[in-house]
Amino acid sequence: MNLPINKNKIIFAVIWVLALIALIYLVSLMNGATKKSKVPQKTTSSNFSIWIVEDEKEKFTEILKKFKDKNKAYTNINFVVENFSDYEEYFYTLQSAIIAGKEPDVFMLNNNEKSGLEEQVSGLDPAIVNAQNFRKEFKTFFGEDLIRTTSIKNPDDPEKEEIVEFLAWIPLGYETLWIFYNRRYIESKDVASWASISDATKQLKETNSDIIPLALWNGSTVPYSYDILTQFFMLDDIVSFEKAEGNKMKQWLTTYLLYGDVEWNNAYNTRFADLISSWKNAIDLFSKEEVAMLIGYPRMLNDIDKKWFKKTFLMASPFPHYFIGNGKSLVNYNYFVINKNTKNYNLANDFLAYLISEEGQNAYLDAYPYYLPAMVKLEEKRLEKKVNTNFNIALKDFMDKEFIFSSFDKGLKAMYDKEITNILDDETNATNSFERLKNVLLCKYNKMVKFEKLSTVCK
Repeated sequence: MNLPINKNKIIFAVIWVLALIALIYLVSLMNGATKKSKVPQKTTSSNFSIWIVEDEKEKFTEILKKFKDKNKAYTNINFVVENFSDYEEYFYTLQSAIIAGKEPDVFMLNNNEKSGLEEQVSGLDPAIVNAQNFRKEFKTFFGEDLIRTTSIKNPDDPEKEEIVEFLAWIPLGYETLWIFYNRRYIESKDVASWASISDATKQLKETNSDIIPLALWNGSTVPYSYDILTQFFMLDDIVSFEKAEGNKMKQWLTTYLLYGDVEWNNAYNTRFADLISSWKNAIDLFSKEEVAMLIGYPRMLNDIDKKWFKKTFLMASPFPHYFIGNGKSLVNYNYFVINKNTKNYNLANDFLAYLISEEGQNAYLDAYPYYLPAMVKLEEKRLEKKVNTNFNIALKDFMDKEFIFSSFDKGLKAMYDKEITNILDDETNATNSFERLKNVLLCKYNKMVKFEKLSTVCK
């Protein structure tokens, strides 16, 4: 017997099913951007590639072991780590790998450039860390550098959009420039300001004429010379290569070059030819007590150690400002990103979630103790630790809480660092060469990153 059909019930059922489908679809879209699966999905590859730069590969495997211990689902994954000692080589190899489709799942970028490779990066799942909480828990400049915004459809009103903040990349630690000094010739008061350094330079030259007070002038024999000059610019609040112009730029470039002038007290350049011909640098002179002061990053302690510097004579202090509260201190760090083309997104997301956790941050700092902690709560404990166990120097020796830390926009880091080094080797043409570099750098940045004025000849 045929029962009468209730059209109202059928219509209601159809509407209910369509509404349910729409709801499921909307939730799936939201979850795709904001919800991390509790059970990692099976990856499509048994290999997971990570590229790092300027840090030891062997130390990184210790971090991966701790990650696997905490995430048993990835025990059988083969983690392939590649490390590069030179950022320029790393950057161009990474570009080539992306073009060839052989890029890593997770890699690093540097804070001091707005790289075109940012387009190759997948933003971090917002469920891992809230942007506002990140601002509270990490050093201030990280929030300024690494938090991004995007717009999403309002689920209640699809015609409206909402602005959402998210953390794009993961920081683990950072570096600032220090002055290492030999306490046989230099006291802490001598490195408190640049006026003090100038006075100490004059006095030391009068009492020990065979000793060069400070390793500063040319680019080739002074490690991190490009960042030392950059730090001079930042003492006048110049925070990008575009703003390094006019009298301020010339003043700091002249100050830097003054310390190499053979006619002045410091006269570092008297050793330039010898160092170049013998493939040595300022660290060799410092370790032989032929130089009394040396500027560099905390990691330089390992290089000093290899040169057998006497433990009891080594001290360190923050790169001085002219006046407390004026200018900014350069920060340098590499941050982790997820390749947007990775076939192992869940694993990449879980790995970065581990790195951003307190446990992951500690694991990284244990592996690389020359980094200052990115997470504020780790400072109290970490700043007491020695950078190198062979020296009585702790991270706290290089912290001045009055300083304002900031990144410097180099535009194209690899090119900036290389060309600044070359410019500093040519004292006579340094000012004109820097002005020319700035124009060329800006032109190439617009072409390579912004894809503007592609037919322009950069010169």
